[in-house]
Amino acid sequence: VAHTYATSQPSEFVSLASWMTQSRFFNMLKTIRFFRHFRDAKIFRLWRANVRYRLFCDVRRQVATRIFVGREAFCRTLLETNALCHELRTGQSTQLMVPATAVVSSIDAFMAEQAKACRR
Repeated sequence: VAHTYATSQPSEFVSLASWMTQSRFFNMLKTIRFFRHFRDAKIFRLWRANVRYRLFCDVRRQVATRIFVGREAFCRTLLETNALCHELRTGQSTQLMVPATAVVSSIDAFMAEQAKACRR
């Protein structure tokens, strides 16, 4: 059996016995359910993935329109709050811990210790 191509590729020659064997195997594979429905299943998976992606894009768009952080009116306040939280976290200008030598028995004593620590 000779197989010729329309392009400039060289022709392919296969013996008749080999071609018959390959043809029989191909026909047997076509009867297996997986191979028989492969194209349909692949198209369905592709369609389902596209639908899921489109739904994801819709939800992402809805969230982006309702997102709290993205609103211009809240940006300055959120940045100031973030800076204050960072300052508290790093302890740059605030010291919330009382030194071990100080004995604090009331709120007033604690406030006095904090005032001393801030002045340092």
